[in-house]
Amino acid sequence: MDIKQIANECGIKYRHTPKNTREMWCFDSGLELFAQKIIEAEREDCARLCESLHGERNGDCAAAIRSLK
Repeated sequence: MDIKQIANECGIKYRHTPKNTREMWCFDSGLELFAQKIIEAEREDCARLCESLHGERNGDCAAAIRSLK
């Protein structure tokens, strides 16, 4: 999961200031969407792990994880 890519997809931009070489994040209305995408990506990772550990015989676990809202 590339967090900067997801942030950019959600309209969250970063910039550099001349006085400070660190990234300065500027948040807008995309922050909530960004957080939701992070949550969804984490759930999918968990569902895939469940599938890899238990295979088809425990598909209900992965399906339950994916159905969370």
